[in-house]
Amino acid sequence: MASHTIAVINGTSRTFTHLIPQALNQGHKVRAIVRSASRFLAKTQKHDNLSVHEWSDFSDVAALGRILDGVDVIYVALASVSAEMRHPSFLNQDALVAICTVLYAGTAPSTRCSTKVVLLSSTAVRPGGPGNVIGETLLFHQLNDLRRAQSYLLGQSRWLDVVVMVPGMLLDSEDGGAATAREVRIKENSEDEGPISYARLAAGMQLAAADKKWVGKAVVPVPTGTKVPSGLKYMGSAVEVMRVAAWYEFLPWLLKRLALALVAGLVGFALGRNGLGSAVVRHGEL
Repeated sequence: MASHTIAVINGTSRTFTHLIPQALNQGHKVRAIVRSASRFLAKTQKHDNLSVHEWSDFSDVAALGRILDGVDVIYVALASVSAEMRHPSFLNQDALVAICTVLYAGTAPSTRCSTKVVLLSSTAVRPGGPGNVIGETLLFHQLNDLRRAQSYLLGQSRWLDVVVMVPGMLLDSEDGGAATAREVRIKENSEDEGPISYARLAAGMQLAAADKKWVGKAVVPVPTGTKVPSGLKYMGSAVEVMRVAAWYEFLPWLLKRLALALVAGLVGFALGRNGLGSAVVRHGEL
């Protein structure tokens, strides 16, 4: 396999903590784009082919352009709601707009961009999917961001090679190490293929980026070979995502609506006591 230069947007994500060493072991050069270089380096082993770049101001496309210069593949995986941010945002959509602005500016008219972009999305919002009631309720903003982001990215496929990855439930299992991580295949967007480990997802994202037949499509990583270890003890990350979303998104949404209902009730009660809430017309009183 020929070596490439890749960039990962949000190098501290769970998926990219697997993708980065996998790519380095394959001889690729990796540019990790993070909010805090010191935090990233504290958890990452140094490597001659790994460079770290801070970038969090999505309006600063000039800085992003310098980082992405000469990159072959860009991987994007951002959380729209997190305990660190404490408020919802549209990170995936904003990041993709900035990325596409940079790439489009560097692409000659009537030609395709030489860089490929791979977005990590969710099976809950895969194109044509049935959706997920619980996920749509607790993760409304996160999924809304991903829905908009993947729609925007797929819309750029007329000039840009893009792939949207829609995995099933993600598990924390180490999954047998580097050899087992390669036990994954890619198929075009279809039904949920069940749980997958972060290691195999990372390998699957690279497979999807390397094969031209997945360009412009939403694809699903499917575990093969050794069965992915599953169970509650491997669902810590999924539970944490739901906890953060419930605390910082769903709870404020619920409290706001309860407050509005309480105010409306009190106003109705006050008007009723003053005889202004309703008029009762009895037979014979006209």
